[in-house]
Amino acid sequence: MRCKVYFRADGNAQLGMGHLVRCSALAYMLNEDFDISFFCREIPENQILEFKASGFDCFQIESEDDFFSHITRDTIVVIDGYLYDIAYQQKIKEKGCKLVCIDDLHDKEFIADLIINHAPGISPQDYIAQPYTQFALGLDYALLRPVFLDRAKKTRIIKKIETLLICFGGSDPKRLTEKATEIALEFTQLKKIIVVTGSAYQKNDYLDRLVENNTRIEHRNALSEKEMADVMNQSELAIIPASGILLEAFATKSMVASGFYIDNQKYLYQNCLSLGYIIDCKNFETESIKQALGNALVSNVVVANLIDGKSSVRLNKIFRHLQNEFLFSLRRVIPSDLESTMKWATNSEIRKFSFNQNLISESEHLNWFNSKINDPACFFYILEQDQEKIGSIRFDIKNEEALISYLIDPEYHGKGYGQLIIKKGVEKLIADSLGQLGFTSIVAFVMKVNIPSIKAFERFGFTKTERDETLKFKKEISQCHFQ
Repeated sequence: MRCKVYFRADGNAQLGMGHLVRCSALAYMLNEDFDISFFCREIPENQILEFKASGFDCFQIESEDDFFSHITRDTIVVIDGYLYDIAYQQKIKEKGCKLVCIDDLHDKEFIADLIINHAPGISPQDYIAQPYTQFALGLDYALLRPVFLDRAKKTRIIKKIETLLICFGGSDPKRLTEKATEIALEFTQLKKIIVVTGSAYQKNDYLDRLVENNTRIEHRNALSEKEMADVMNQSELAIIPASGILLEAFATKSMVASGFYIDNQKYLYQNCLSLGYIIDCKNFETESIKQALGNALVSNVVVANLIDGKSSVRLNKIFRHLQNEFLFSLRRVIPSDLESTMKWATNSEIRKFSFNQNLISESEHLNWFNSKINDPACFFYILEQDQEKIGSIRFDIKNEEALISYLIDPEYHGKGYGQLIIKKGVEKLIADSLGQLGFTSIVAFVMKVNIPSIKAFERFGFTKTERDETLKFKKEISQCHFQ
């Protein structure tokens, strides 16, 4: 049975279309393996038609309660918007579903199972989230529509800048399109200037006159995804804001001059600038645009391959792991688990990642097992699927730290279950602590050769420090709002 993914996002000429574009990009990535539905209070009619033509359900809702009423326990909910605070997230989580937040401001607390932020230079430490929250951050998780993912996989070599793309999308209320076009005309090296405006753009006589009086200008309006990708491929240089279109330009390997003019573009702009990915247009003042164009035209054209086009593969894998969580359960260890834990403790494949390499006798394991199940400072769990034991995870509480030890039965190695058992284990630990945690951080020690475990803890935003042949992972939880 295919898992349902519900998207909650809005868009129109006033709000902009960024949230819907990001969600639609993710929906296209997931469409082969999941059933997709959109729930919107504001959405253009042409977007509804596009979604339905792609096989997505689209519901126009009157209230948020209308949306909440559709959510069931076996659903993955994706929300993208600036008004979805922790109280809103809590109402979704109370349904027992999985919650994914697409974000670009990291300005609030999150109780999501997964946070996606495709801006470069962002780290889990920028967020106030939960110990169980996973992160998909950076350009490896770029939310791009299919055509742009395909273009990202292709090689492009730019030898000379002769064609400029200018696009500010949407309604462009600040009329930056006209300003940038007028400035670009001053640079005779540019043989063609392609001006692209959005469907909400209000045409005006000034831009019309510029187009009529200058054969170098080509004006295009309301382009499709493929048309936009084609225009980017024709243009060696683009003047665009630090919004979703910036990542599309990266995918087509265009040289980019960018800036920001609204707050939600600030972090993407700042991070791309600090990493040297863009030429600085600052706030798109006249002198800033002139300087950026001048710098671009005299510089050696070097465009980095920033996006590899594989974000769909990575995000599909994460969503399948979220789906798997519905199929697995975690319970406290009981005396009848002695035989299973003994089998695991003596398995050579498991023990090669153990810090204690000594052989273990049955009597030693029995004493150890009894001490753990009777220790109130030990939280010991078994992961099961259909009553089949998959692995175990243990938290030993000492000195205000919860020390993680976990293992997966070798029969199930290579399936991503280490990440799953960590997430479910942390959730269970917090629930069983009944708010009286007795610890302020969760820690784990991992051998440097244990790559799967290293990747798992990194995905949850644990900070990493080196200790000889081992790595220490730590997650501070004192600031978290447990849910």
